[in-house]
Order: sequence, then structure tokens, then C-alpha cells
Amino acid sequence: MRFSILFALTFMSTLLFSQAESETEEEPGKPHFVSFNAGFSYPNDDFKEMEFDSATASTVEGIYGSMEFGFYFTKNFGLGINIGAFVNEIDDQEFEAEIEQTNEGVTVYPSTEWLNVYGMVGPYVSIPVSIFHIDFKFMGGAISTKEPLVKVKVDHQGEAVVSKNGEANAIGFGINYGMHVRVKIVKQLGLRLNAEAFSSQQDIESSFNSGQTAEIEHSYSKKISAYNVGAGLVFTFN
Repeated sequence: MRFSILFALTFMSTLLFSQAESETEEEPGKPHFVSFNAGFSYPNDDFKEMEFDSATASTVEGIYGSMEFGFYFTKNFGLGINIGAFVNEIDDQEFEAEIEQTNEGVTVYPSTEWLNVYGMVGPYVSIPVSIFHIDFKFMGGAISTKEPLVKVKVDHQGEAVVSKNGEANAIGFGINYGMHVRVKIVKQLGLRLNAEAFSSQQDIESSFNSGQTAEIEHSYSKKISAYNVGAGLVFTFN
């Protein structure tokens, strides 16, 4: 569904380019750019939850930051590079409340965060409109995922049992697609509004220690999916 929407937007953009070229006598320059972006990251699909023993820890809204480059072959088509990361926390309070439904004397220690670092490359399609540039992109590349460390203590009749997982790392292929609007402020400096999505299927090798048995190694597959929305400063070089 998302790919169909992106394809439709790209097709419509191409039609608009053709119309703009037929109506404009002056040929604008190639809109090369570099931008520095930040904003909010919203987990989606399987990424919204993390299984821990028999409980579920929810992944919540986080933040992201990125640096992006666009190199154009024509005024409408180019190649982009996107480097950045998004960080999402675990809702420890909700997680503790869930465990307390079946246990007493529960302590949930502050968890670390999901950390996803990425490097993407792919084509850009851009529409120049007055002081605006509307950019569409579809990229592919690598996403490195670090699983959070979760630690829980449960008192069983005076005996404290500590369960925790090991921080695990995985790297896999991912895709990044979205739309940006560049608004000129003065000369080459502008504001960029960003809306983009990330998706990657990661094979994670982790460990679990219940405090009563030896550490157990296990592997699982997890879809890392998030929507990032934010803004940034952009320098456009025509």
C-alpha cells in the first residue's frame, strides 16, 4: 500500500514537471542541498512492543536526528544520501504495572533505549514551486539496531530474583521513503519540513537471565518500523 502511494506521488510529480517545463522559459538551476534535521520518532507495527519473559514492554515516542545530502542531475531528478539515528524509550511504568498483575514486590529498573543508526542512498524527485521545493525520496541502505537492556527484580517470599536481558546488536537492510518541503528564507538558507518512514527486518541474537537458571541465548526476528516527523535547516545550491 505504501509503495503504491509513493509510486502514484512520483508519477504525479513527473506529470507536473512536464507541465512546468512547457510553461516556463527560464531554466532554473539544479537544487543541490545539504540539510540538518531533528524531530520526533513514532514506533510502528512490531516495533511498538518488546517481549520480556512473559510480559510486554511498550516502545514509545522518541527523537531522531539526521544529515542529508541531495545531488541533482537535472532540476527534477537527483540522488540523495541520508545519515542519522532514531532513539525510542521503553515505557517502564506501564511495563511494571503489567508485571505486578501476576507478581508482588516488583521493581523495574530504568531501561536503556532502542537505538537505530542508519545510512541510506536513493533517488530524489523534486518539484520547484516559487520559493518552495517539494522532494520525494525512496532509499535503501543499512540500519544498525541496538536492543534495550531491561532489568526486573521480583521478591518471591523474601527471595529476590533478578531477571534481565543482554543488550543485543543487529544490522540489516532497510528502506527509507518520504516527503520534504524546502522553504527559502534568505539566499541559499531555508527551512525544511520532513515526514519519512523507515522499515527493516532485523535478526537479533539476544540473551536472557531469569536469575534462577543459566543465561539463555535466543534469536528472533523483529520488524523495525517508525515514522519520523520534524524540521531542519537546509542549504540549497542552485
